[in-house]
Amino acid sequence: MARQALTTGQVTVTGEGVNAVVDFLMPAPHKIVHTGTDLWTDAGSDPIGDLRTWKRLIAQDSGRSADRCILGATAAEAFRVNTAVKAQLDTRRIDMGIIRPEELPDGVTYLGFLNDPGLDLFTYDEWYLDDNDVEQPMVPVDRIIMGSTRADTVRAYGAIQDEDAIQGGMVEAQYYPKSWVTKDPSVRHLLLQSAALVIPKQIDAFVTVKVV
Repeated sequence: MARQALTTGQVTVTGEGVNAVVDFLMPAPHKIVHTGTDLWTDAGSDPIGDLRTWKRLIAQDSGRSADRCILGATAAEAFRVNTAVKAQLDTRRIDMGIIRPEELPDGVTYLGFLNDPGLDLFTYDEWYLDDNDVEQPMVPVDRIIMGSTRADTVRAYGAIQDEDAIQGGMVEAQYYPKSWVTKDPSVRHLLLQSAALVIPKQIDAFVTVKVV
């Protein structure tokens, strides 16, 4: 859900009797697709200048200052080998920042910090199975997601559609555990239910860009 929200501005909610799209109305200028010479694989591109522009866009529209940027695998490689990036980071008279990858738990890699425009850079190597049971990267390989860790976001929980939960007066819960026994053969069944929805209230505090 978080991936969908931050890369499309929408979340598709499916389940028994439910098939809906929750649209958080992400502004069109925050969903960017680079083409031609703007692609980070082009020799004339300026990735650091792009990051600076998108950070200003977030600040102007949301009042929040973006402080993190997550790069897909291909986008991260394009950034690392980009001529303009290497030239700016190699400047001795101006401290632009440093790229020094550091492995963190759960598939996260910290790439480094850019003093200008003031961003921590990360990659996130995690995958999930889509509705067709096809493995997909949690962060699209050709995209970056920039945002503010101080943006107003919430993980909400709806009512559990279970007769026992309803009779018990439960309206909403993060998790609803349930256990029952069948006989001959005797088996105890365990069930855990949740009706979660990720809600980026300040969706304009994020930008998603196809950069390669």
